Amino acid sequence: MKFAELPFMQVEVPLSVCLRLTDAEGTGRAGMVRQMDREGQFEWSISEDDLERVALLLHRLASNPGHEYDRLSVEDGSAVGIQFRMTDVAQWLGVRND
Repeated sequence: MKFAELPFMQVEVPLSVCLRLTDAEGTGRAGMVRQMDREGQFEWSISEDDLERVALLLHRLASNPGHEYDRLSVEDGSAVGIQFRMTDVAQWLGVRND
């Protein structure tokens, strides 16, 4: 799956992120992000248990409008960090509040 293809994702720079679900035991962290051969291409590998925890964190973020963002605790040695930021949904949908 490529995150940039999801309709609710906003990519700020030319970026390609692929998610690889592993069968490893959960670590309580948000997996490992590796840079692939080309600049701007990354692979995020994460266990099923850790992905479920990240999904619950995202749900909490979306359910609490007063909480603007969360930074995930990725594995040491990851190429980049991961931050989820809540945006104004009305603006994203193009709804006018006039």
